[in-house]
Parts: sequence; structure tokens; C-alpha cells
Amino acid sequence: MAIDSSRFEGGCTKARSFTVQLLAGRFFMAFTTIIILSFIGTSYIFGLYSGEIKTTLGYDQATLNLLSFFKDLGANVSVHAGLIMEVAPPWVILSLGAVVNFFGYFMIWLSVTHKILRPPVWLMCLYITIGANSLGFANTGAIVPCIKNFPENRGVVIGILKSYIGLGGAVMAQLYHALYGNDTTADGVILLIAWLPALILLVFAFSVRVLKFAGHRQIKREKKFFSGILYISLVLAGFIMVMIIVQKQVEFSKTGYGRVLGGLISEHLLKYKWPRPACLTAVLFTSCIAHLLIAFNAPYGLYIASIVMAFCFGAEVTYLYSIISELFGLKHYATLYNYGSLAGPLGSYIFSVRVAGHLYDKEGLRQLEALEPTRKHGEELKCNGVKCYQLAYIIIAAATFFTALVSLILVARTRKFYKGDIYKRFQEDDENNVTLRRVGSAKKEEEIN
Repeated sequence: MAIDSSRFEGGCTKARSFTVQLLAGRFFMAFTTIIILSFIGTSYIFGLYSGEIKTTLGYDQATLNLLSFFKDLGANVSVHAGLIMEVAPPWVILSLGAVVNFFGYFMIWLSVTHKILRPPVWLMCLYITIGANSLGFANTGAIVPCIKNFPENRGVVIGILKSYIGLGGAVMAQLYHALYGNDTTADGVILLIAWLPALILLVFAFSVRVLKFAGHRQIKREKKFFSGILYISLVLAGFIMVMIIVQKQVEFSKTGYGRVLGGLISEHLLKYKWPRPACLTAVLFTSCIAHLLIAFNAPYGLYIASIVMAFCFGAEVTYLYSIISELFGLKHYATLYNYGSLAGPLGSYIFSVRVAGHLYDKEGLRQLEALEPTRKHGEELKCNGVKCYQLAYIIIAAATFFTALVSLILVARTRKFYKGDIYKRFQEDDENNVTLRRVGSAKKEEEIN
């Protein structure tokens, strides 16, 4: 029986062409971006191993809060990553993120397991800053190209991608429990977050890139694609939340998916000319209520506030970066994106270290003195009850309320801007860039001929 080799070769050629087109497409690039961000949320699980650092290195709560501040500093201050990306492709940024992630967390693991001499506090702060800075590199190298590839769905894109960073922390926690079981020490999770995110970044680094403008025919396909991703995200978020609740607190059955929905809600409201800064203001006012529920120990307030604050935090991040992209454009978005996160470390230091940490130690010392007149040298301060963080949450609620009032000024100043077609000028810029590239390539061909 003769075999038609031409048909076989034609089928292989079509399959190879389809595979290349799939791997080089913008939708596969978005998929790999989601995978990268699902494993890079290591700064969100600091509480999983902070107790191990505190115990093995003999730190008090104020020192632990100082480490937490430098973790936030490294995760948020990444302007240098944006500046590098102005002149380098995304794979360079992602590769650098893999290097700093492994170095920082591996040195912390060596310190906690006493494989090296106990480092001073400043050196531990440096290690955790370097390790957490991988989040800034991953954010810049993955999210910025994805937003440039889907400019007319930027609100939904930012919302989904940012939600996967938060989900990534839960994913890493579940992987740790699956690999290490009921291991009471947390040094294993430090080693896990040292090598696994670095490996993921290196494997998918070359899959992320900025693609040419595809035209307006792709917009409807993009909306369907991200709607599907949104539903998958909701299911994944629900599954992980149920797993965590079953492991920790079975009685609590209420769950919320607000963190994932922030970008979708604001994108829908834009159709009715609702300014996105108004969504930010509403979220800030809502978070004030959540802080007060915890401060005054309302019945079931902790559970309700946890859901509300999760939604508010995710929505705030989505709205902030979407507003930056809409007001300033995407040309230098890699740098502007990182400038938007500079306020995080400052707020973290003020409210976590100077306010919450100081008030916690003060109340813990008062409780200890009530039981023992003198404190033993090196004795750990432990605080129990609502009073430990009550005043801190009241101060945070007041600061958030003031921020919400300030954001009303931005709403008033951008109201006319959002009443128009906010994406029109960006569409024209993209079309002009495509035209200029075509003209330039045509001139080069004429010169060659």
C-alpha cells in the first residue's frame, strides 16, 4: 500500500506552523505571564516563615516588623527594573529576577538553618530586600508587556494578573504543605521559595515579549479570552480559600472573590463614563470600615474585615496602575509602573514598624509587667487581646479616610477626561507607530534594491 508522502509532509507542516503561531501568539504570552505570577507571590507568605526567623535568630516583634518593612521595600521599590526595561527586552528583567530571588532567600535559609554564622540584623534586612525585589522584576518583566499587548483591556488585565500574585502566595503555601506535610519547622518553605520561583522565571523568560499592534478586530477575542481567564481565576480562588479554611477554621463558610473582580467592575463602569478614580475612592472608604471592625472587635468582625480588606487591597492596586496607564500612556509605562509602588514601603514602615510594632511591644511589656515585675533578659514579648493592635488600626483607619478625601480631588480633576474616549489617542498612537514601521521598512527595501 503506497503512502502519499506529500499529504503527510503537508500535515506536519501545518501542525508545525500552528504550533509556532500558538507559541508566538499574544494569548500564549498572557498564559505564561499568569504562570510566572502564580509562583512569584513569595512576599505574601512572610507569615508562614517569619516565626521561624524570630525563634531561631532571637528577634523581638519590632525587629521582625523591621524585616517585614525591608521585605515590602524590596517588593515595591523597583524603579531600576523599569529603567532597565526601557532599553532591554523582558527576558533580561525576568532572568535578573530569578537571580536576586534565589540569592536573597537562599542566604536567609542558610542563616536560619545555622549553616553560616548568624548575620547581623542589617544583613538579614539586606537579604530579604534582595529576595523580595524579585517581585518587582517579575511584575515589570511580565505585567508591563502584557498590558502593552492588550491596551484596550488594561483594567481587566491588571486585575487578573495582580490577583494571581496574591493567589501565588496561597499556591506556594499549599505546595509547601504538600511537599513537607506536617513539618513543624518553616525552613523548608524558605528553601522552596528560593529555588522554585527562580526556576519558573528562567523557564518562561523567553515567552514574554511585546508584540506588534494586532488591530481592532482582536478586541472581541481578547474580551472572550480574559472572561474565560476570569472564571478560571474565580474557581481557583474559591478552591484555595476552601482548602485554607478547612485546614484552619472549618466553622467559617463565607468566602469572597472581590479581589479578582476589581478590574472587571471598573472596566464595566468605564462604559458609562464613570471615572476610575471614583472606584478607588469608594474602595478606600470601604476599607476604613474594615479597619474599624477589627479595631473594636465587632462580632465576626475579623472574618468580615478579612474578606473586605482582601477585596479592597486587590482593587486598590488594580485601580492605581490602571489610572497611571490611562493618564500617562504606555510609552514609558515600565518606569511609571514602578514609581506607583514607591509609597508602599513608606506606609509599611510608618504603620507596621513605627505604629503597630511599637504599640504591640508597649502593650506586651505592660502585660508582662503585670505578671512579673522584672523582665528576664532576652525574654520574648507576647501580647494577648484586642488592645495589642486596637490603637494601631484606629490610626490606620484615620489615615485611610484622609487618603480617600484626597482621592476625591483626583476624581474632580479627571472627570472630563473620563467622559471622553480615553483609549482613542492611544489607538491613534499605535496605528501611527504601525504606519511608521511600514514606511520605514519600505524605504529600507527601496534602498537595498
